[in-house]
Amino acid sequence: MRGIEIFTHAVRMVFGNFNTVLRLGGVALLVMVVLLQFTGAAHFNPPAATTTDAVMPAFFTSPGILLLNLAQIIIGLWVVVAWHRYILLEEEPGAFVPRFNGSAIWGYIVAGFLYGLVIAVVALPLGMVAGVVAFIVLSPGPQSHMAAGILSAVIVFFPVIWLAYRLSPVLPAAAIENRLKLKEAWAATKDGGASLILLGIITIVGSWLINLPASFLADVSLPLGLLWAAVANWVSMMVGASILTTIYGVYVEKRTLNV
Repeated sequence: MRGIEIFTHAVRMVFGNFNTVLRLGGVALLVMVVLLQFTGAAHFNPPAATTTDAVMPAFFTSPGILLLNLAQIIIGLWVVVAWHRYILLEEEPGAFVPRFNGSAIWGYIVAGFLYGLVIAVVALPLGMVAGVVAFIVLSPGPQSHMAAGILSAVIVFFPVIWLAYRLSPVLPAAAIENRLKLKEAWAATKDGGASLILLGIITIVGSWLINLPASFLADVSLPLGLLWAAVANWVSMMVGASILTTIYGVYVEKRTLNV
C-alpha cells in the first residue's frame, strides 16, 4: 500500500499547493502549450512547400522544433529543481517565475546523466533477453503481441521501474545540493520492494489515462487536443517531480506521509 500512499501524497502536493505550483511552473506550461501547438500542427497538417502559409510551420519542422524542445528541457529542469527545493527546503519561488539556481540545475543534470546511464546499462540487456525469449517461446500469431507485451513487462518493465525508483533519490538530493551517491540511494530505499513496483505501475497507468482524451479531442479540434496534451504533460511533470520528492523524503529523510 505504500506505493499508493506515495502517489496519492504526490498528487495532493501538486493540487494542494496549486497557487505555488502555478508560480513555479506557469512558464513551463506556456512553453509546452506553444511547443505542442506549433509542432503538433506541423505534424498533423504538413504544409505544402509552394504556399506562403507554409513559411512559419516549415520553420518549426527543423531547427525551430529543436530550439523549442531545448527550451522545454531547460525550463523543465528549472521548474523541477525549484519544486524539489520548495518542498524539501521550503524555498519560496519568485512572484511569477521560480528562482534560477544554476549550480543546483547543473548538479541535477550531472546526477540525471549518471542515473540514466545506470538504468540504460540494465535495461538494454534485459530488453535483449526479452526479445530472445519471445523469439524462442512465442509462435507467430495475433495473440503473440499480447504475450510479448506481458513478457516484456515481467522481464524488462518491472525490474527497470523498480531500479529507477530505488536510485531516484539522487535527483532531489542534487536539487537541494546534498550530494547523494547511487549506492547511498540504493541503500536508503532497500525497504521499497514491491511498493516501488506498484508505484511505477500506478504512475504509468495514471499518465496514460490523463493523456488519453487528447486524441479524442484532436478529432474534434486539433488546437483543443494539443492544448489538453500540453496541460497533461505539464501535470505529469509536476506529479512526477513530486513522486521523486516524496520518495526522497520518505526513504532518505525518514519523513512520515500525511495521507
